[in-house]
Amino acid sequence: MVLTEDEKPKYIVNITNEWVSVSFYDDFTRKYLNYDFEVISDNKIFLRTAMYWEYNEETDKEVSSLILGFREDGYIAMEKRDFKTGSVEERETSDTLERNWDVFPEFGQYIHLCREER
Repeated sequence: MVLTEDEKPKYIVNITNEWVSVSFYDDFTRKYLNYDFEVISDNKIFLRTAMYWEYNEETDKEVSSLILGFREDGYIAMEKRDFKTGSVEERETSDTLERNWDVFPEFGQYIHLCREER
């Protein structure tokens, strides 16, 4: 499902029985954020992976990425990659992840998944 704003793709939501994916697009139609939710039970989904990309405004090339992996027990793994220098930074932490839970969307009711702040 493609949700548009000013006739440009703003969000793309993909749904299967096992997972829900939400892609966020900027004004230049570049994907800058992606959320992958795993279906945990009939009506519950859990944000398993978040990916964020930054771009060079002049060349449209990716300059960095951040990948966050989450587990229900609060474990968080992070990988930050700088494409200019080639450096990769990895970290692990834990936190309360209540905000990672959401409800499986009813047909056509996808906008609640398109929240950047989680």
